[in-house]
Amino acid sequence: MHALTLLAAAALSLPTAAAITPKVEPAPIDEPAPALRLPSEVRPLSGNLAFDIDPAAKELSGRAVWRVRLPRAQRTIWLHGRGLLEVKASVGGQPGTWSQVDDDGLANIRLASPAGPGDVDLVLSWRAPLKDDLEGAYKVEFEGAPYVFTQFEAIDARESMPCFDEPGFKAPLTLSITTPEPNLAVANAPLSRRTPTTGGATFEFKSTQPLPIYLLAFAVGPLDVVDGPVLPGNALRERPLPLRGVAPRGHGAKLATSLALSARVIAWLEQWFGTAYPYDKLDIVAVPDFAAGAMENAGLVTFRDSLLYVDSNSPIGLQKGNAYVIAHEFAHQWFGNLVTMAWWDDVWLNEAFASWMENLAVHAVRPDFNAITEARAGTDWVSGEDSLVSARQIRQPVLEKGDILNAFDGITYTKGAAVIGMFEHYLGATTFQQGVRAYLSEHRFGNATAAHLLSALSRNAKRDVATAFATFLDQPGIPYVEATLDCRTAPALDVKITRFLPVGSTGDRAKRWGLPVCARALGSDGAWHESCALVDGSEGRVPLSGARCPKAVHPNADGIGYYRWALPADQLKALVAQQKALSPGERISLKNALRAGFAAGSVPFADTLAAAAPLARDEEPSVADAPADILWFAHDQLVDAKARAKVRARVASLYRPVLDAVGAMPKEGEDPRVRERRTLAWGQLAAAEDPRALAELAKLGRAALGLDGAATEIPADLKGLAIAAAVKVGGAPVFDTLVERLGKESDSTMRRYLLGALGGVDDEALAARARALSLDARLKVNEVLSPLWSQGSDVRTRDATWTWTKEHLDALSARLPETFGRDNLPYLASGFCSEERAAEVSAFFAPRVPTVPGMERSLAQAVEGIRLCAAKATVHRESARKVFP
Repeated sequence: MHALTLLAAAALSLPTAAAITPKVEPAPIDEPAPALRLPSEVRPLSGNLAFDIDPAAKELSGRAVWRVRLPRAQRTIWLHGRGLLEVKASVGGQPGTWSQVDDDGLANIRLASPAGPGDVDLVLSWRAPLKDDLEGAYKVEFEGAPYVFTQFEAIDARESMPCFDEPGFKAPLTLSITTPEPNLAVANAPLSRRTPTTGGATFEFKSTQPLPIYLLAFAVGPLDVVDGPVLPGNALRERPLPLRGVAPRGHGAKLATSLALSARVIAWLEQWFGTAYPYDKLDIVAVPDFAAGAMENAGLVTFRDSLLYVDSNSPIGLQKGNAYVIAHEFAHQWFGNLVTMAWWDDVWLNEAFASWMENLAVHAVRPDFNAITEARAGTDWVSGEDSLVSARQIRQPVLEKGDILNAFDGITYTKGAAVIGMFEHYLGATTFQQGVRAYLSEHRFGNATAAHLLSALSRNAKRDVATAFATFLDQPGIPYVEATLDCRTAPALDVKITRFLPVGSTGDRAKRWGLPVCARALGSDGAWHESCALVDGSEGRVPLSGARCPKAVHPNADGIGYYRWALPADQLKALVAQQKALSPGERISLKNALRAGFAAGSVPFADTLAAAAPLARDEEPSVADAPADILWFAHDQLVDAKARAKVRARVASLYRPVLDAVGAMPKEGEDPRVRERRTLAWGQLAAAEDPRALAELAKLGRAALGLDGAATEIPADLKGLAIAAAVKVGGAPVFDTLVERLGKESDSTMRRYLLGALGGVDDEALAARARALSLDARLKVNEVLSPLWSQGSDVRTRDATWTWTKEHLDALSARLPETFGRDNLPYLASGFCSEERAAEVSAFFAPRVPTVPGMERSLAQAVEGIRLCAAKATVHRESARKVFP
């Protein structure tokens, strides 16, 4: 039984999977089935799609007219459709036979007589289940009302309609939706006409610009539609651009801040790209249950509702998330929508560029959010994933469905963004921008590949950019730069470059990159000077400015380079002595260098901790967490259970002074970094079970929950920590109260606080109840794994969580979507740290890999991570136990 069909049957009383899943027919002998991609010669020229959608029903029905160009006479038309019911088809007026020929939704229409060559109409009608699995056109029950939203990327449009479900097929789409009162419908394009029907209305929308089907989107239900700012015409765009917000009934007013920010972001992006926003309108849609964070559908951008319901009183982390995600999705209107990758191996052209551009846009409209610094923190984070032998390439060949799903990961987004940032810095911002503008102009409303972009960059830079850039696209891994300051002649930085691999890795270090190395050196004049060189191969030399030997050198200027580095001990000491003079990006890069030495086993635990401990007081939150990461690894994996209290005490001793410095409670007009440092300090003290901190936070949590009277507002930045502390201190009575409230609470942010608190308990009886919540119908689909992530990350509840997961995996899988769900289940075991556990996790999930697209890689990465953890623990255990006997 298809697991998601089981979920739909349970939640919506649908027929069983056997009753609604069509028979999968083999391909006819005279027309071999395509291996993965559709034949490129049959192309849709336009699509006219009409849906009948009642969100209260179990199914939708549809009709489509695809105008297609046939290059030759043929009896078989290949396209997509998965799980569709009662499909009827004709081609050029000739009836055809519809067949779904594999489980992934490859389908065909077979004709008795050939059709073509030429342009013909492919006419279809069908029905499709309305499930609640967050894929395709799916159903959400919210505050007693049913809605339908869509998520078609990557390959889920085929779940709801017969279509050409590949990014290379772009065509104008014309949509109409008929729905009962009181529902409204919104879609990519503006409404052209609303026609009353018996008990409802038909909403007809204007034709879109050419789009791939994965960017089609609509929402149906008793929606609030609120007007936002109207951007006036400008030198790039003659027409005004109206912005609107769409939300479930009664929640539209919450979108005011997001709409105001949206207007600023779009205005800035138009100027950077040098071309107008490509579409006729722009709506932002708050979706109450959504698998991803957001989706860049052209003209109708969908978000998790919590990311849009933001104002000046929201937690600083949520305010920043709101800005980043809006900027990311709007950047896609150019990167991905205006110009779309030809195939999924180039999805980095969408996601890496949007991830890079979001930082520039947020820096422009909210400079207080320190977006450029946070981009450097992303590089620090993803370097760990890229150190795995099982890591993907940025431009990974896509040979099967699982490769498509795997492409939406940290390598594509964060590594891709870091590599783009590195080459932009090396080429110069203006030169890089001109290359991007040329690429977008040359492929406007069409498709492109990496080669097209690199060609445009090379032409505008008047030098070969493609060769060096491709070394980062077409192989996995992060370079490791072993740098040495050499002043025997002219000052220079000698570098040796290999692939960085942690201790215990089986990978090959002998990799080559075309690496832009930029260093900053402290000259005799007391100023820092930057020097750059492209190092092509395993060794090179970066000449440094100035005639005298610098006092200190940082091998990664501003942390812009995508590489890890090391210096000889004396030169590293000289650099650390200048720490206060380093930029925030350079301090993050220094933190990464410490983590790299620790991961490689080349720097003992005691030395790493000694170097990292002073960073707790750094003004950048992305630097200040450095000693915490090392200490919690020691707590969980290195020291005896009886010594863990000593580790927690050390954590508290490092972060109590931070809290004292920034103040326990927020003040009006504070810098966001101060707020983040406060949250970091409170969080570390709570995790360390500092009695004073827990008591103070629990008091705040009880006030927020109204446990001792009427609920009162507490600082938003502390609400999640405070509620968790209230449960930890208050035990079962507070736990019961939160479970009861969870069943009534509709606010997604508060639900996250409640689930975080419930999942964070370590009492044996309460922990068992927390795990059971994952199968509780009160949890939304995108919340199912929340209790298990929390339980699996705690050393005290990890073993029990693994046992529970094994016992309930089938039921758990039935509640999860295929993407961002079942494929990621092996990561629930990623907290383990022994060869025995690695073998156990591998053996448990291996039989499930063939039936879950994308799980093969997630299992490989989870198991490799466990084995590397075991090797690192072996190297560092003795040193840690001397520090914490």
